[in-house]
Amino acid sequence: MPKQVQRLLSLIETPKSSYKKLSVKDIWLLDSAASCHMTGSLALLCDVCDLKPIPVEQSSGTMTMATKQGSIQLNPKLKLNHVLFVQGLNCSLIL
Repeated sequence: MPKQVQRLLSLIETPKSSYKKLSVKDIWLLDSAASCHMTGSLALLCDVCDLKPIPVEQSSGTMTMATKQGSIQLNPKLKLNHVLFVQGLNCSLIL
């Protein structure tokens, strides 16, 4: 599966703006069951602030804590606010 994703990403034109190209690990998934936008990559977030820990149940059933939140500029016209940082999350989710 990762080879297929990498092949698809190689077909996408490299952005000509200042927005950084997302790696395979940084792909955002639409998840209607998610309670919030969240990511396991702190490097993607800007305007990061600490949070009182918020419990998050992962798809495996394990519980972890969101400890920070921030924003991410997905493209020039789309900015996600209140994105939780969940250490150990292997993808990023859009509600």
